[in-house]
Amino acid sequence: MSPRRHEHAMSNLPDSAWIQSLRTPPKPQSRTRTQRSAAVRISTGSTRPIPPAKPSFPRSPLNPTPAAGQPRPPVSFQPVLQCPNLCCARSLHSLPKFPLSKASYLPKLRDNIYKNDRERIRRAEAQRALYLDVIDRLNSCILTAIATPHSSFPKTPGCHQPCCDPSVHLLRSSREWARYKSNVKDFELRLKEVEAFLTVAKSFASPVRKLPPELLTLVFRTVVSAPNAPVTFNQPIPATEVLAHVCSYWRHLALADGRLWSVVKMDTRWQLRPHLARAQFYLEQSGSQALDIRVYDAAVDEKLLSAFGQAIDRWKYLVLKVNNSSLNTLSNLVRGRIPHLASLTLMKNEASRDPVLVDGFAVAPSLRRVVIGAQAHIWPALMTLPWNQLTCLILNPITLNTFAEIIHNCTQLLFFDARVSMGLEDVDPSLLSPHIPDAGATALRRPLRTLILRGSFCQDVLFLALLPTPPRPLFVFPQLRVLTLEITGGPHPCLYAALGRCLRLEMFAIGGWSSAEMEDVLSFVLAMPALRIMHFRDHKTVMTTKAFCEQEVRPQEVLAESEDEDDAEGDVVLEVEPEWKSLAELGVERFESCNVEVLYDSLAGRGSIEACRLRPRELEYELEHLFYR
Repeated sequence: MSPRRHEHAMSNLPDSAWIQSLRTPPKPQSRTRTQRSAAVRISTGSTRPIPPAKPSFPRSPLNPTPAAGQPRPPVSFQPVLQCPNLCCARSLHSLPKFPLSKASYLPKLRDNIYKNDRERIRRAEAQRALYLDVIDRLNSCILTAIATPHSSFPKTPGCHQPCCDPSVHLLRSSREWARYKSNVKDFELRLKEVEAFLTVAKSFASPVRKLPPELLTLVFRTVVSAPNAPVTFNQPIPATEVLAHVCSYWRHLALADGRLWSVVKMDTRWQLRPHLARAQFYLEQSGSQALDIRVYDAAVDEKLLSAFGQAIDRWKYLVLKVNNSSLNTLSNLVRGRIPHLASLTLMKNEASRDPVLVDGFAVAPSLRRVVIGAQAHIWPALMTLPWNQLTCLILNPITLNTFAEIIHNCTQLLFFDARVSMGLEDVDPSLLSPHIPDAGATALRRPLRTLILRGSFCQDVLFLALLPTPPRPLFVFPQLRVLTLEITGGPHPCLYAALGRCLRLEMFAIGGWSSAEMEDVLSFVLAMPALRIMHFRDHKTVMTTKAFCEQEVRPQEVLAESEDEDDAEGDVVLEVEPEWKSLAELGVERFESCNVEVLYDSLAGRGSIEACRLRPRELEYELEHLFYR
């Protein structure tokens, strides 16, 4: 009620009523709903705070109050930017998948189908790199998680999750920490899926699937390895069986080529029964091919020897580990039955020697290479071999007397590798001593091309001929091209005179001499005028001479006996009294020193056979065309 109406009403009341109205309290004014609800809450004793009223701002012409019935203008919001990194993704369902179905790709693999899906391979490789980065990032966050929370202030703009911001640390044993560990497992599963896809896809895109069967068979033969290659590794599963298990197409090619099954490699440390079945299968699949049999790591069993003996007329390369019993069994088995055996390798794992004569290999018309290794001295009197037809011989260990007898009897020897042990006599006095030839008027000439001597007494071998009186050489090696010695404590005074009789020596390797100086090198160069390479094995250093820089090494040919005799008549004086050259004639200023690996890579890149001289295991390759003639 307005004030004027209130005064007019009071003036019309009687006096008693007017006086009574003064005694009663005035009627409270009407309150808003908010004030009434607040009063009720206060009366009921509620302790909840009363929210402050929202401040009202005056309307400006820029923000007018919308008229009744008019729509309100849209309100603009700032969008929340999502982190583009994969580690912050809450779900992995949107990631690309690379499913594999064995029912779809196995038949194609068996049929050797070529399919090059470059685009999918490129995307899979990119996804694989992304997964590896995310897994590494999440694992780093998990490992660096802290035990107690502390306030951290991000230093860089952008995502402030622990996986994206290194200044923010993850709280250990928290819900986020558990989620990170779960994400790592999920990403690892995705990574395995991508890697499996890449393996199959790259297999389909391999260029080897486009090769014709003839060329593919040639590749298989190379993988199986050359029959006369030195044994440098022991493969648990033969390469032929691995090739046959790749696909049905490869299996068909492998089974059709008997040459692949002619190389038999076995490790007899395990059960014997599977080896017997494997030996029988190899003999059947090889057909009429020459056999390369290699049994490692344990003495060959007599049952396995009997199994291989079914095709003994096809033996060409034989590598066996034997003891006294199996060696006698082998001798009785091969006697007069090995017309095609070209290489024989026997490794004895017993220190004791059986005095029984091993004469089973006496008749072997094709035998050219013999390798014998034992713990005790090798005594030629206990083994009858066709010594006069051997071209390659490796013995470990022997005595000085044995070396002299070998050189005397092996008239066609081209490659000799031996470890010379201490003493002139054998340790077993019950054995017959070897026959050392007497020093005649002229030295015995031998066509030896490569001589490798090991042991602390290997220098004595070169001037063993100086023992008689008057001193004169027992043997002369006019065709020697490669010489390897172990010089312990420095060169012997008579070593230079022995080297002076090797006028064609091109490669000289020294081991065990770490204190060599330039003056010593010049002395060797003066003694060997045809020297091309001097190899210091202890320092892995190679010094090349003027001859190495001017021309490539020439291939070696086999000299006929008549040519060798004519050469002996003309060079006999020069071999005993070599013609010395001055330092100026030798061109010492053109000597170069380099690392052996650098020189090997350079020679191998040019396809030079001289690279084989820098690797002890490859020295046989230089004369490979002479070993199995």
